[in-house]
Amino acid sequence: MAKFIALPVGQGDAFYLDRGNSTILVDGGKSRSALPDMFRRVTGKHSVDILVCTHNDADHVNGVLGFLESELGCEELWLPGRWLAVLPDVLAPLHTFAEKVLSEMGHDGILLGPDARPVDPISLEEYAARYEDLYRDYEPGADGDMERNHNGIELGNDGWPTSAINDLETAQPWDMAGGIVWPSNNLWQWIDIVYDSPTTARNLMVSLIDAASRIREAAILAFHKGVTVRWFEHCPSLPSGGTAGVLIPANAQQLLRMRYRKGSVVEYISLSVANRESLVFWAPPTDRMPGVLFNADSDLAKMSLPTGLENSLATAPHHGSESNAHAYDVVKNASGDGKSVTWIRSDGRFLKRPGDAYLTKTTKRFCTLCRPGKSPSSKPKQAVRLFTRKGKWARHEECHPCACAP
Repeated sequence: MAKFIALPVGQGDAFYLDRGNSTILVDGGKSRSALPDMFRRVTGKHSVDILVCTHNDADHVNGVLGFLESELGCEELWLPGRWLAVLPDVLAPLHTFAEKVLSEMGHDGILLGPDARPVDPISLEEYAARYEDLYRDYEPGADGDMERNHNGIELGNDGWPTSAINDLETAQPWDMAGGIVWPSNNLWQWIDIVYDSPTTARNLMVSLIDAASRIREAAILAFHKGVTVRWFEHCPSLPSGGTAGVLIPANAQQLLRMRYRKGSVVEYISLSVANRESLVFWAPPTDRMPGVLFNADSDLAKMSLPTGLENSLATAPHHGSESNAHAYDVVKNASGDGKSVTWIRSDGRFLKRPGDAYLTKTTKRFCTLCRPGKSPSSKPKQAVRLFTRKGKWARHEECHPCACAP
């Protein structure tokens, strides 16, 4: 019997799948401290075979960091390939990384775009979206397999690049105060001195350093935990790799070498947090278990979904946000009329989520926390528990269906 659980994390996604012969946790929610105890309590387990982080949003990766620094165990950690591309940058000392980022920013505190023109102060997600056409060129393309195997720096049997071993052995989490390495008392005061508009510069640097520090810590924690790592580069046109019959990428290629970065570190870190770069994974069906599609925050653009989606589970992209409405049509087209698919949504309490597409285009759905109407919901946040019975997914008797207010 297979089991699926959406953990009731405060915000974000954390989905557990027990296939019987393998266990998987995809993302860990926003709370680094809460995830380990919640995982043990809700699943009754102390380890997984595969731990996945789909992208670099805090509400997906923070819990993964908490998992890695706890006594919980995992055999493999699957990470985005963009992280591998910036690994040498984020393993450098904080002042070295900050100076590199500052060199890619205008001296008025405004980020420079790939065309070297100033960009209005925007989020990293918006920055990546603005240059979508350029970033599309970063995909491996038709010669992806050749690039993965023959270009770049060799990865060891445990997935770590041989050139980064010394840095991984000695690196520690960044000290954000950094008083001993900065010309002034701390990093932020130093930025204020460098720039004429410190608020803008500070906001941009905070976002970049926060995102970079998550990549750095994930690598350090996993390396010293002795975990084998696999890297998957966003490539909707030619997905490959993973573990056949257990979990495979639906929009990414598994990297066998660390390919050389084609853009700036700012560009790649912005890509690491971009929702459209979220990795999507497919747990294929068996004669006893329908499949599970882990959509993270992807809108499934430019993807060809795998066969066998009928009667499957699918996680609601971006917590049911209307901005990802396209994904429901993609799944519908790939699974007949889409009515046999069961949707699972994990979220905190937000008035605008889920959107109309989630409520109108899905027939079978469950939420860890439903959106209340004018009066607060009387139903507490739940762990969505499903199990296989007679070859189909069935809900646990204590798990209630979606009751989101329209």
